[in-house]
Parts: sequence; C-alpha cells; structure tokens
Amino acid sequence: MAFHTFPTALLKDCFYLSVQAAYGIYKVKKGTDGLWTAANYAGLTASPGNVDGLLTDAIFSNPSGMTVDSDGNLYIIDSGSHCIRKISIQTGLVKNYCRKGRCICC
Repeated sequence: MAFHTFPTALLKDCFYLSVQAAYGIYKVKKGTDGLWTAANYAGLTASPGNVDGLLTDAIFSNPSGMTVDSDGNLYIIDSGSHCIRKISIQTGLVKNYCRKGRCICC
C-alpha cells in the first residue's frame, strides 16, 4: 500500500481538512462554477470521543493530521484518542486502524 503524505489529504478534485476544535473533518472541493466550497465530511460533533461508524455517526477526539493512500482512503491521526482512524472512501465507514500501538491491519 502506497501512502502520499500532505498537510491535508489531497486528492484530484478535492482536499480534506481536519479541524481539532470541531472534532472532525471537512471536505473542500471545487464546483463546476470554479468556486471552492467546504462541507462537513466526518465527525464534527459538539464534544470529543472515539466512536466508529458511518461518516455522520463517527466521533473524533482531536484529529490533528492525515494522509491518503493510493485507493483514496483517509488515515487520520486522532491524537486525543491515541489512535489512527481510517475512513474507507468506498463505504464511508470510520474505524480505528491502529490504537495505542496495536494495528488492526497487521
């Protein structure tokens, strides 16, 4: 699996931005009119936590950075929960990927 690291997760037509104080992720994309718009993507709740689930159900504690793999999946450093979270671009599911040194992927 190849990883491409950016300050934000950058894809062909959009980028993703983690917002620590809002406990979530925004998706910023360019519309057909050429204007960029930002929309809630995952998390963005009133209080921190660590809950897996669909994009709108997931809760983050302190999303502080991210990367994207060659398939377009996002990996978010959730420093408040001491873990890495994965967002599947195909299913929209948010799951703990590595937590306190234990990787689920391996």
